Amino acid sequence: MKFFAQSDKGQERKVNQDSYGYYLAESGLGFFIVADGMGGYNAGEVASANAVDSFINKAKGNPIVEDAEQKAEFLKKMFRRANDIILFKAAADPAKAGMGTTAVAAIVKDEEVIIGNLGDSRAYIISEGKMTQITEDHSFVEELLKAGKIDKEEAKTHPRRNEITKAIGVESYVEPDIFKPDIKKGDILLLCTDGLDKMVEDSVILDIVSSNAELSEICQKLIDEANAAGGLDNITVLAVEI
Repeated sequence: MKFFAQSDKGQERKVNQDSYGYYLAESGLGFFIVADGMGGYNAGEVASANAVDSFINKAKGNPIVEDAEQKAEFLKKMFRRANDIILFKAAADPAKAGMGTTAVAAIVKDEEVIIGNLGDSRAYIISEGKMTQITEDHSFVEELLKAGKIDKEEAKTHPRRNEITKAIGVESYVEPDIFKPDIKKGDILLLCTDGLDKMVEDSVILDIVSSNAELSEICQKLIDEANAAGGLDNITVLAVEI
């Protein structure tokens, strides 16, 4: 298993509110997470960092996650723990009141991956020249798309396109979505914040990830493309080669 992650504050934001983390256990289990502190909220960078730290620290505690069900349960517990930590810190410090974060996390072992998400940070799988979005955005625009009230082109410029409907740290607890997609050796799992997918077309992301370049070069090119398109938000990408 190979992996690489990179983050950039983009062209417009003064602070990078994104965070990422990874941990490769001796058992061969890989733990990966990307989080996006919610724009417009206080201390979004604190919220995303806390979500990442709680996930990685829990992973380092040698959890028993041998089968898919245990991996899914671990992810749910991780989201709950991060939610509790962020709520506690927000309550203790008025300057951090209202902070929150999206997150997408994955546990990878051999040719199995379990993914959890809250918010609009995404997971994709690139396999044999095709890219599949695994997660579904928890956003106002996504709800409009599902209802058939707008199309994908309208979603790109909708005035409420940045409005999140679920996140970590803004309610007592919200259950994450859990996914177990098919994946095989040679495929690439891509976790990213919306600073990438809102700026770069899927076809361009696919071309870059399918280029057979080193993962570090792939991540840099994805960030370069997002910045070239305006870099309106922080950009974080984490690529895992199965």
